Amino acid sequence: MWQLEGGNLRNIEHACEEFLVKHMSKILRYSDEELFVNKEILLACYIGRYSQLLQQKGVMNLHDFKDKQYGVWLVSDPKIWEDFVFARSMHPDTLNILKNIWLVENKNLNGIHLNMALGASLSEKKIEECIGKYQYYKKAYNQNKLFKQFKELEPWEFKLLFDGRESVSELEWAQEFVSQKKKFKPWNAASVACRWIPYREKNSKGISVHKGAAFYDFKPISLKIYVEYGGVCGAVSKGAAGFLRAKGVPAYTIGQPEHCAFIWKNPRGRWVIGNDIHGWGWSEGGKGIPWKGPSSIIQAMSQFKSNPKARASTFFYELSELDGLVKYKTILLDKALSLNFCNYEAWKEYFNT
Repeated sequence: MWQLEGGNLRNIEHACEEFLVKHMSKILRYSDEELFVNKEILLACYIGRYSQLLQQKGVMNLHDFKDKQYGVWLVSDPKIWEDFVFARSMHPDTLNILKNIWLVENKNLNGIHLNMALGASLSEKKIEECIGKYQYYKKAYNQNKLFKQFKELEPWEFKLLFDGRESVSELEWAQEFVSQKKKFKPWNAASVACRWIPYREKNSKGISVHKGAAFYDFKPISLKIYVEYGGVCGAVSKGAAGFLRAKGVPAYTIGQPEHCAFIWKNPRGRWVIGNDIHGWGWSEGGKGIPWKGPSSIIQAMSQFKSNPKARASTFFYELSELDGLVKYKTILLDKALSLNFCNYEAWKEYFNT
């Protein structure tokens, strides 16, 4: 704990690596059950990786552990760090945003509220906006206004949800709007929402949509404006994705040849394309996803995460990435792949090695 309070990320990383090397023979013999009840080993792995990844982003010091009560809470649950590392989206303000939400919740975060808070703290939005959106989704969830996908989201998926461009007031307007649409259900939400944005290449004044702001009479873009003015594929996909986000469903736009579509998570837990023309093979884009690759990589990642051995496989892959464990790299990657053959990140590193 004293290394954490010191805040130097390089020292924290090295201390974690030394601890893991000391216990490596034990780690390699552990069953899944033994591994995931050993808090010290899990914390060393994931805090070490967290420190390493932040250094790669140019951050060298971390001051959040100077608040001892907050620091004790942070190391009480290794899953916090595990989810941060898997998401790959941590930034200098991550732990500060989480602390603010922790304080708002009277220092008591668990279950879905903890996952929401982790997602909010990974978001690229400002602290005030992250807290505001957290409170919006918490209230909507408690009032049963969100689709059922919401309660199953992981922190990296909550991050995608919180990254949506809509303000809280816009989300509240959308929530009221969709409450009057009886055909808007979790399983058909994407196709129904697309119909609310009229497909128009010119507005009532004859101004082309390709003129940008002039098409919308220079009004700020919002879901209400999309419903009123319409647009072409970009407006349809951005608007539909926004209405899904208002109902607690992560969604984001992607590009297809001469077309804009969007990806969303359906009630069966699958990521699918909305407003689709060309399919996965011709889709590109979508930032904020832990695994990097073509748009369709999100399907592979989602399937991987649903496997019971995914968590253990991820643990050994993350160990293999620590610089201080380089002499164990091949052994650890072999272990990761033996636990789950579909660990795409482990395969990439395996071939690189």
